[in-house]
Amino acid sequence: MFDAAGRVLLVEHVFRRTYPWGLPAGWVNPRETVEQALVREIREETGLDGEVEHLLGVESGFRMRTSVVLMGRCSGQPQNRSLETISVPSSTRKSSRRACSRPNRVHIDRAVSVRLSGLHAAGGPWLDSASGNKHA
Repeated sequence: MFDAAGRVLLVEHVFRRTYPWGLPAGWVNPRETVEQALVREIREETGLDGEVEHLLGVESGFRMRTSVVLMGRCSGQPQNRSLETISVPSSTRKSSRRACSRPNRVHIDRAVSVRLSGLHAAGGPWLDSASGNKHA
């Protein structure tokens, strides 16, 4: 999630000792879409309002878990609202980023690259299978 200033939302998690900083995350509840789960998790962990823009990636394999990485925007004033988080800055400070796990750093770098490319503004790049041409 990016704020209006283009900063990446990171939270300091209580239960992650090795890499305490990371992207907001959580489980999907029954009858909830992944988009709804992300918006709910952001509100629970930070007090911010989130809006999903598009899918950034899907990963699987770790302990039979599948991770869906979504990209979007957030607004409002961050608040420590959760027993799961210690602090909630909207930041890409190097010290916070270094305290993220490698997968989180990869997702942050990928999201920043996509955002800077401008392709996400129109819903992302699509490949026309008939011609092989890429368009936004």
